[in-house]
Amino acid sequence: MIRALSLLLVAAPVAAEPFSAEQSYLTMLGSLGLIVGLIVALAWLSKRLQLPMAGQGPMKVVASLPLSPKERLLVVQVGEQQYLLASGSNGTRLLQQLEQPLPAQQPVQFGSLMEKFKQKQER
Repeated sequence: MIRALSLLLVAAPVAAEPFSAEQSYLTMLGSLGLIVGLIVALAWLSKRLQLPMAGQGPMKVVASLPLSPKERLLVVQVGEQQYLLASGSNGTRLLQQLEQPLPAQQPVQFGSLMEKFKQKQER
Protein backbone atom coordinates (compact mmCIF):
# COMPACT_ATOMS: atom_id res chain seq x y z
CA MET A 1 0.00 0.00 0.00
CA ILE A 2 2.73 2.43 0.99
CA ARG A 3 4.71 1.39 -2.07
CA ALA A 4 1.77 2.19 -4.37
CA LEU A 5 1.32 5.65 -2.79
CA SER A 6 5.01 6.44 -3.12
CA LEU A 7 4.89 5.43 -6.80
CA LEU A 8 1.92 7.74 -7.36
CA LEU A 9 3.69 10.65 -5.74
CA VAL A 10 6.86 10.11 -7.72
CA ALA A 11 5.13 9.31 -11.00
CA ALA A 12 2.82 12.32 -11.04
CA PRO A 13 4.89 15.49 -10.68
CA VAL A 14 2.82 18.60 -10.11
CA ALA A 15 3.50 21.40 -12.51
CA ALA A 16 3.63 24.69 -10.65
CA GLU A 17 2.49 27.77 -12.47
CA PRO A 18 4.77 30.77 -12.20
CA PHE A 19 3.54 33.34 -9.69
CA SER A 20 3.18 36.66 -11.50
CA ALA A 21 3.79 40.11 -10.03
CA GLU A 22 0.11 40.97 -10.49
CA GLN A 23 -0.96 37.99 -8.40
CA SER A 24 1.63 38.93 -5.80
CA TYR A 25 0.27 42.49 -5.52
CA LEU A 26 -3.32 41.27 -5.33
CA THR A 27 -2.40 38.82 -2.57
CA MET A 28 -0.57 41.55 -0.65
CA LEU A 29 -3.45 44.04 -1.00
CA GLY A 30 -5.99 41.41 -0.02
CA SER A 31 -3.99 40.54 3.11
CA LEU A 32 -3.59 44.19 4.00
CA GLY A 33 -7.31 44.80 3.55
CA LEU A 34 -8.10 41.82 5.76
CA ILE A 35 -5.81 43.10 8.54
CA VAL A 36 -7.20 46.66 8.38
CA GLY A 37 -10.73 45.26 8.38
CA LEU A 38 -9.92 43.16 11.44
CA ILE A 39 -8.54 46.20 13.28
CA VAL A 40 -11.64 48.25 12.44
CA ALA A 41 -13.93 45.40 13.51
CA LEU A 42 -12.12 45.00 16.85
CA ALA A 43 -12.26 48.77 17.49
CA TRP A 44 -15.99 48.78 16.75
CA LEU A 45 -16.50 45.75 19.00
CA SER A 46 -14.59 47.30 21.90
CA LYS A 47 -16.60 50.50 21.54
CA ARG A 48 -19.84 48.54 21.32
CA LEU A 49 -19.02 46.52 24.44
CA GLN A 50 -17.79 49.70 26.19
CA LEU A 51 -14.54 48.19 27.38
CA PRO A 52 -12.72 50.51 29.78
CA MET A 53 -9.78 52.40 28.33
CA ALA A 54 -6.59 53.14 30.25
CA GLY A 55 -7.13 55.96 32.75
CA GLN A 56 -10.93 55.90 32.54
CA GLY A 57 -11.62 53.58 35.46
CA PRO A 58 -11.88 54.32 39.18
CA MET A 59 -8.11 53.90 39.56
CA LYS A 60 -5.42 55.99 37.86
CA VAL A 61 -1.70 56.73 38.19
CA VAL A 62 -1.27 60.35 39.28
CA ALA A 63 2.55 60.42 39.22
CA SER A 64 5.41 58.09 38.43
CA LEU A 65 9.10 58.43 39.28
CA PRO A 66 11.60 55.92 37.86
CA LEU A 67 14.28 55.00 40.38
CA SER A 68 16.13 52.47 38.22
CA PRO A 69 15.35 50.54 35.03
CA LYS A 70 13.25 48.05 36.99
CA GLU A 71 12.03 50.11 39.96
CA ARG A 72 9.73 53.09 40.26
CA LEU A 73 7.60 55.03 42.74
CA LEU A 74 3.94 55.48 41.87
CA VAL A 75 1.18 57.64 43.28
CA VAL A 76 -2.09 55.87 42.53
CA GLN A 77 -5.50 57.42 43.09
CA VAL A 78 -8.43 55.17 43.95
CA GLY A 79 -11.59 57.21 44.38
CA GLU A 80 -10.57 60.16 46.57
CA GLN A 81 -7.63 58.40 48.27
CA GLN A 82 -4.05 58.41 47.00
CA TYR A 83 -1.42 55.79 47.77
CA LEU A 84 2.36 55.77 47.40
CA LEU A 85 3.50 52.47 45.89
CA ALA A 86 6.91 51.00 45.14
CA SER A 87 7.01 48.81 42.05
CA GLY A 88 10.00 46.68 41.12
CA SER A 89 11.26 43.24 40.24
CA ASN A 90 10.14 41.94 43.66
CA GLY A 91 6.55 43.07 43.08
CA THR A 92 4.53 46.08 44.17
CA ARG A 93 4.32 47.26 47.78
CA LEU A 94 2.23 49.90 49.53
CA LEU A 95 4.52 52.42 51.20
CA GLN A 96 1.89 54.73 52.65
CA GLN A 97 -1.51 56.33 52.20
CA LEU A 98 -1.05 60.02 51.44
CA GLU A 99 -2.70 62.46 53.84
CA GLN A 100 -2.53 65.38 51.40
CA PRO A 101 -3.46 64.24 47.88
CA LEU A 102 -1.21 65.39 45.07
CA PRO A 103 -2.85 67.65 42.50
CA ALA A 104 -3.54 65.98 39.17
CA GLN A 105 -0.95 67.05 36.60
CA GLN A 106 -2.11 68.60 33.37
CA PRO A 107 -0.72 66.84 30.31
CA VAL A 108 2.06 68.74 28.58
CA GLN A 109 0.99 70.22 25.26
CA PHE A 110 3.18 69.54 22.24
CA GLY A 111 3.16 73.21 21.24
CA SER A 112 4.67 74.33 24.56
CA LEU A 113 7.42 71.71 24.22
CA MET A 114 8.26 73.00 20.74
CA GLU A 115 8.43 76.59 22.03
CA LYS A 116 10.88 75.57 24.77
CA PHE A 117 12.97 73.68 22.21
CA LYS A 118 13.06 76.70 19.87
CA GLN A 119 14.11 79.00 22.72
CA LYS A 120 16.99 76.68 23.60
CA GLN A 121 18.08 76.56 19.96
CA GLU A 122 18.13 80.38 19.71
CA ARG A 123 20.53 80.76 22.65
